[in-house]
Amino acid sequence: MFNPVPIQDNLPLLLQICGVIGSIVYVGGFVLVQCDIACGNGTAYSVFKIIAAALVLLSLIDSFNLAAFLIQIGFIGFGLWGLARRTGTSADRKETPTRSTPLRYERPAALTCEGAPRAIREQAS
Repeated sequence: MFNPVPIQDNLPLLLQICGVIGSIVYVGGFVLVQCDIACGNGTAYSVFKIIAAALVLLSLIDSFNLAAFLIQIGFIGFGLWGLARRTGTSADRKETPTRSTPLRYERPAALTCEGAPRAIREQAS
């Protein structure tokens, strides 16, 4: 007869695998930005960071580390906040107060993803 192994016996291994996958997603997203394949200001990049942070946070169940926990909570919180701001309507964005910036300030091309492929630039806006 088939005798499945209880999940409790494999839980530490499964949690460690989640952490490794999360780390791969973190580094993979960074590589995509550095290679100009993805835009660091884009929605996809934020979603990847949130997924990676959630996976690493899940892995902390087995071996807790306060510093790693706080970093993951920060990535998830600020990632969700950025997605909420990005998905709002343009009218919402105009009403949102921003920090005062010097007159005639123009964002450098690197911050606006001008060097990224057109599909990535459209996704970032």
